[in-house]
Order: sequence, then structure tokens, then C-alpha cells
Amino acid sequence: MLVALAVIAGVASRPRPDATPEGFKKMQGEFEKQFRWADANGDGTLSPDEVRGKFPGIAREFARVDADGDGRISLREFFQFRRLQMERKSLPK
Repeated sequence: MLVALAVIAGVASRPRPDATPEGFKKMQGEFEKQFRWADANGDGTLSPDEVRGKFPGIAREFARVDADGDGRISLREFFQFRRLQMERKSLPK
């Protein structure tokens, strides 16, 4: 029993790859590529129409992702939401 707990504690305490500076930069770069791909009109924000069909999860939660409530998703808002999505996926089930 103690061995199993030690193994679980060791695995849980290891840093995730995206928690390293290199992993963070890679993740940030990937999110920025996704954002630029979806920004059809190139204005630096995403409208509900630009999100619809490309990011169904974000489209469903558009109002929550649009933290400042301006009706558009900035790169910062997009990055924060995508990072939260990744953290939820990496949590043990």
C-alpha cells in the first residue's frame, strides 16, 4: 500500500511537459497559430462567426471566453481559455 502511494505521489509531483518554459512557449505558439487561422478578417479578435465551426467548444461558451464582454475574443482571452481546456484534460479522471 505504501509503495503504491509513493508511486502515485511521484507521478503526480512530476512537472507536466507544458509546465516547463519550453513547453509553455510551444503551447503558446500553437494557440497563437490557431487564433490567427480563425481570425478570417485579420482584425486581431475573433467574432462569434469566426469561432463557429472552427472551435465548437469555444462557440458554446463564447460569453464566458469573452471575459471583457466586448463581443469579441482577444488573443489573450483565447489563450486563457485554451490553457484551461488543456489543464482540464490533463487532470486525472
